[in-house]
Amino acid sequence: MTVSVHLLQYFCDLDVYNGVYILVTGAAEIGVCFYMAGFIGNFSPTAVIEAIEGNLVDSSAALGRSDEGVVFHGSDVTWVYTGLAGFSRVLRARFTEDAEDRVAQIHEYFKQWNAAVSWVVGPSSYPTLLGEYLSARGFGIHETWVGMAMDLPCPISSDKNAPAPATALTPALSRRERGAQLQIREVEDEMGLAAWAGLWADSVAADVDSAVNLFSSGNAAGDKRCRYYLGWINEKPVARAMTFQRNDVVGLYWISSIVTQNSDEIRMAMARRALYDAARAGAKAAVMVVPSDGQSFSEGLGFKPYCQFNTYCWPPAPSFAAVC
Repeated sequence: MTVSVHLLQYFCDLDVYNGVYILVTGAAEIGVCFYMAGFIGNFSPTAVIEAIEGNLVDSSAALGRSDEGVVFHGSDVTWVYTGLAGFSRVLRARFTEDAEDRVAQIHEYFKQWNAAVSWVVGPSSYPTLLGEYLSARGFGIHETWVGMAMDLPCPISSDKNAPAPATALTPALSRRERGAQLQIREVEDEMGLAAWAGLWADSVAADVDSAVNLFSSGNAAGDKRCRYYLGWINEKPVARAMTFQRNDVVGLYWISSIVTQNSDEIRMAMARRALYDAARAGAKAAVMVVPSDGQSFSEGLGFKPYCQFNTYCWPPAPSFAAVC
């Protein structure tokens, strides 16, 4: 399905009438949804944080589905080896004893693979000295990620084939871009997945072939909980996004644009399209894990911060530690 958004002409406003959200393009009503304000409110902050962390863990594990990948789900830790720099990671470590030995053991696996790895210390990680144990093994702290969550509006229409609404874009375009049209398409084939992965690889100077393999249908894209989106202008891919649905909660990841102008607006359009589809598929809440400098963008979508994650990288200070 393709959703066309004319950058100069189409605008999406969100109005509230007696508890009902009305999505409007120009003066034309294009969608109605009820606001499910109570879903996250029904849970404790601890439960919301668990949903954020659980989505991150499971979406990360999807990256290790290939024959070369390794995913370990233990009672006290999950780790994923992907073979691509920046994407192998250790998550949700909850060591009650012999923590230093466990850190050393897991570190040795990645040293033997000669693979860079990010150890994500989240709100449920312990012991409290875990960061010190990682530093002693040569890990360097890379950055802080913010865990965020929001309720999703529930579309009235149950027709999953109905077109998604157009989304807010500002008209601050160059002369060459005037009249250009953003098309947001859900990726449905290998060619689309290759374009999606190549767009990411180009932006970080990563190995394109390895990135395409990582996100192929035989690997991450083979997990049916994932949905991939590409944004196109003049038939050129310029933006991408991905969602991962876990129970009633959808995770929103990999939102970026290579367009220098209107980048925030294009990324906002990608995010809203993906969230709209997730709500129509039954998701009641959304979560994100973003670098600290991406918090304001997420808040613009309606997300609120709930927790933080510190990422420790080995070897220390890599060029990037990808947020999935």
